[in-house]
Amino acid sequence: MASCMSSKELLIGVPLQLFFILTPAAAIATLVSITRRMTMSDRVKIAVAAASVATIIIIFLAFLGPTFFALFHITPDSFRIAGGVYLMIMGLNLLNDDTDVSVDSGNLRKAKFSVAITPLAMPLLAGPGTISYICLVRSKLLTANELIQFLVGICCTMSFIAICLVGSVKMSDHIPKNAILIFQKLTGIMIVCIAVQAMCSALKAFY
Repeated sequence: MASCMSSKELLIGVPLQLFFILTPAAAIATLVSITRRMTMSDRVKIAVAAASVATIIIIFLAFLGPTFFALFHITPDSFRIAGGVYLMIMGLNLLNDDTDVSVDSGNLRKAKFSVAITPLAMPLLAGPGTISYICLVRSKLLTANELIQFLVGICCTMSFIAICLVGSVKMSDHIPKNAILIFQKLTGIMIVCIAVQAMCSALKAFY
């Protein structure tokens, strides 16, 4: 059964968790790699476009959550466990992966700004892990006020993600690869913790 979420959770806790689940380290590494040969103006536009598209997808999912559960007759607790398992796998993959996420730049001229949609906006930012988390949180919301706060938190997080992407492009020549890898490991640890918490909460509700 859904439980009421406090303003502190929706405006601070959820945005922080969402930030780590969005795996900005992977998005930054990919963005820097696939736009290396582009002009600075185009690189900034792609960074902003990627964050904007991901935001639209996430907000759409925030509204679609209840419909999704009703359509497939899925209980929120069941989805919390399934989503927690997926988040656990994603976090462990980040911890075990010692390589940068990169994309072949051979077709950059043909691809142009399509890279902002794929792979940056989806699946790197608004991927399965993000979708799972958004649906998990949406299933707990009981009032319109909670939904509004949830959307505000999403917008704040995505704005910060956009700033990180644009900043990484402008500072790309000065960001050590090891720094990105370290941040990726920290992201993996946080995602694993979030996954454990989600599954424990669901199991507690079951029993």
